[in-house]
Amino acid sequence: MDAEDLYGKTKIIGEIESTNKFLIRSSIIGPESGKGFSLMNWFLKNTNPEVSGYSDHLWNGNYFEFFKSN
Repeated sequence: MDAEDLYGKTKIIGEIESTNKFLIRSSIIGPESGKGFSLMNWFLKNTNPEVSGYSDHLWNGNYFEFFKSN
């Protein structure tokens, strides 16, 4: 177990307890309708020219089209 924060530790516990399951982690990137609470909407609504973010997070996502064709 290499996670140090609570979020990472709970993710690992979920994976250990789900050994006979197929676990899919997903994130949706893009605009959201309605009030728009997505990260993209937050960036678009932000009037500050500088935003703070995470320096210890990597995202290596695939598009849905990738899974449709493979």
